Amino acid sequence: MNWTLGEEFETPEGMVRWGVLGSGDPVVLVHGTPYSSFLWVDIAPALARTRTVFVFDHLGFGQSDQRGWRPLSWCSRSRCGRARAGARGALLLVPAAP
Repeated sequence: MNWTLGEEFETPEGMVRWGVLGSGDPVVLVHGTPYSSFLWVDIAPALARTRTVFVFDHLGFGQSDQRGWRPLSWCSRSRCGRARAGARGALLLVPAAP
């Protein structure tokens, strides 16, 4: 399957790539480290049948800018998530560690 994130969001640290599928109540899919949004390749389309699904690659991963080392704290990640989701009241899905 071709998994392309067609949207961009510029941050001071680099370009974040993201995509949106479907319509309905919003959900944001967040990948963990060291993965990418490709983790959601089968799940996102299924959720998009009834929801608006936002997917993105953290800086340094997947299709987002990979200009050297990036801080990988939840705080730095959440800045990107807040910038995209805004005040939409989106449900946030994060994969749990094994």
